[in-house]
Order: sequence, then C-alpha cells, then structure tokens
Amino acid sequence: MPKDKARYLMGVGKPADLLTCIGMGIDQFDCVLPSRNARHGKVFTLDGGFYIKNTRFRGDDRPLDPAGDYSPVGHFSRAYVRHLWSSGEALGAHIMTLHNLAFYLYLSRQARLAILQDRYTTWSQQLLARMATEKWKRWAQEKTSP
Repeated sequence: MPKDKARYLMGVGKPADLLTCIGMGIDQFDCVLPSRNARHGKVFTLDGGFYIKNTRFRGDDRPLDPAGDYSPVGHFSRAYVRHLWSSGEALGAHIMTLHNLAFYLYLSRQARLAILQDRYTTWSQQLLARMATEKWKRWAQEKTSP
C-alpha cells in the first residue's frame, strides 16, 4: 500500500487488537465496542475490564479506572455509577460510554506519542503484557453484549 495513504480498519475494537493493528500500520479505526460495552455495563480500564452491575462495586468509592487520570468522568465513583445502572438511570450508561471512549482516546494518543518517539514496539509490548493478565483474558473472551 502507498505510504502516503491512510489505512482504515473497520470493526476492530478490543484494546489488544487495536494496539496490534496500529503496530501493523493501521491509521484509522471504526468500532462500536466502547459504546456497546458501556450500554451493557462493561467498563474498560488499564488493568482489565469489569461489569459495573456486580454487587462488589456497591460500596466501591474508587474511580472507574484508578490507574489512569484520562477520563472526563473520573470523579464519579464505581458505587455511584453502579447505583445509576441498577436504578435504570440512563446517566450510568452515558458516564460509562464517556469513560470507555476516553480510554480508547488515551490508548490512541499514547500510541501516537510512542510512534513519534520511536518506541512504539517497546511501549505496546509492555501494555499488551499488562493487558495479558488472566483478568483481561477472561474479560476479552466474553461476549460484547449479554
């Protein structure tokens, strides 16, 4: 493919797949996974994904992703978002959608920075290793909708 042309890939959405494809030269992506997952109660984080509807989050005052400060809705606690979700409030899905999209934007920005600094391979391998934990593997294998 010509070097001066954009490379577009549709339907790739899991974080590990996104990083792998960026490493292969893909420039643009289009996927519904971050918003679809949010509508079904799933949240992406740097240390794994989780379902907000699990009862263990009932009293969890931590932000959706304690490992990152990239989310514009980071000041909302897991307990609060779970309460919204359990109450059927649309705001819960909106907060999780904003968070998941911010997570993907964060990954993309960090990937771009790593490429510009000529350290993408090392950076992506470290992040992929972090995501390769058993928690991530189990979560990545689950269906994207119930």
